Amino acid sequence: MVDFTAPNLQGANAAFNNIVSKLNDTKSSALSNLQADASAASSALSSQLADVNTELRSLVPEPSSIPNVNLQAQLQSLSGLTNPLQSANLLADITSSFGDALTTSGFDLDSLVSSAAGVFGTGTSLSGLIPNFELSAAGDVIQKASASLLPSIGPVTEEAAAFVSNTNFTAAKTAAASAVYPSLEEGPTADTAVFTVVNETKKVTESSGGVSIESKGVPATTARAKNANYSSEGFLTRKAFMREEVYFSDLVFVGSNDVKLTLARKPTKIRYFSGFIQDEETVIRGGVEKKTRRFKIISERTSQRNSYGNDTFQVSTTNPKEIIVNQSFRKYDMTGPFNGKLHPTFYVAYFYNQTYDPNWNAGTVTK
Repeated sequence: MVDFTAPNLQGANAAFNNIVSKLNDTKSSALSNLQADASAASSALSSQLADVNTELRSLVPEPSSIPNVNLQAQLQSLSGLTNPLQSANLLADITSSFGDALTTSGFDLDSLVSSAAGVFGTGTSLSGLIPNFELSAAGDVIQKASASLLPSIGPVTEEAAAFVSNTNFTAAKTAAASAVYPSLEEGPTADTAVFTVVNETKKVTESSGGVSIESKGVPATTARAKNANYSSEGFLTRKAFMREEVYFSDLVFVGSNDVKLTLARKPTKIRYFSGFIQDEETVIRGGVEKKTRRFKIISERTSQRNSYGNDTFQVSTTNPKEIIVNQSFRKYDMTGPFNGKLHPTFYVAYFYNQTYDPNWNAGTVTK
């Protein structure tokens, strides 16, 4: 900051120094009135600040009340004149006001006049044709940026695109859906896109461990002749092995000693059958005394019995899924939990006919 107290200091501005002096006076007044009454201090500061405001306003000149003369507006007015004398006077005024500035900036006034006259009456704005020069009240010619145009029409409405389906994709989707086997609660009873049903079955009897089970199934010759891949009775040539656990809550009591269980599938051959009791029993196996909860259950027609006694089972002749256990030696009451989890009461391992044959598919031989 300039030291306004130094006399004849070069570069100093008297008006600015006067403002700084007023500010210092205001500061001194505020410090001297720190302990004074608030109203008195306020009055003193208001007077000092009013003097500062007066000095600041003296540095800013009053704005001119005369608007700037715009070249684009002048040429628009010139293009609309039909009186030769008025046109000549306005053109002379435009040349006097803007001619030198336009030449210095590389513009030709005659060309600008012709361009403005060429679009007059067409609704075309001169903003994109004529440079935006203005003449201020002080006589300065200034080139400003062209004004932004505002639209006089409504916005263009965007139309939604029309969806055109892809026929190749649709066909591929249909083919893929047809190739996937559906999830069914029950087996199909009639032919579908992926299932060909066969109902002609053959009765067969299979024996194992003294147990003879009569079952029905589709022989290979019938499946091949019908080109079928599904049968509710299953295919004789497609045997599957299953280990099934039966829990105490699923048993049905028959009479005073027997219980009935129902398997998930129709067995064609029982491979193994065992039951579990809740409390351990001491038995002798191989000359060694042991404690166990598991006992083998055998067919009532077999003679292969253990020394500790085997209970027997019977397969229903009307519904091979149903098996009756004759509890002659012990009650199979395993309800668990055992070793931290629910334990089955019976364990049955058996073979059954699969109902689906993937070697045949909807009328087309694949094998």
